[in-house]
Amino acid sequence: MTESELYQKHLKSFFKQRGIFCYRVEHRRLPDVYLSRGNYVLWAELKCVNKKSKIVKPDWRPGQLAWIKENHFHGSFNVCLILWYVDKILYLPPQKEYTQEELKCQKNIYLKTMLLM
Repeated sequence: MTESELYQKHLKSFFKQRGIFCYRVEHRRLPDVYLSRGNYVLWAELKCVNKKSKIVKPDWRPGQLAWIKENHFHGSFNVCLILWYVDKILYLPPQKEYTQEELKCQKNIYLKTMLLM
């Protein structure tokens, strides 16, 4: 699965059915997807990991995590990772790597916030 396939086949209709505006951004300096519902805005980076392992390491481009950390430093916590991991879609805080336990504990934190708005 690629990021484009993930967006077209799964995310676009999923968000539309829930009344969440979803737009794919094709820009090197911005996250992949812009989501909005009411006054809540969420930027999401799409990553796909198709093989199971104990430590999951998404393929971050150089500077992506630094950009996210800089935004967090300035008080903006509205960036998440939408991860396709072995046939599951997970909504996670951006990190360099994840353990299996972290994937289970944090898999929908951002989605729940968006749906409650």
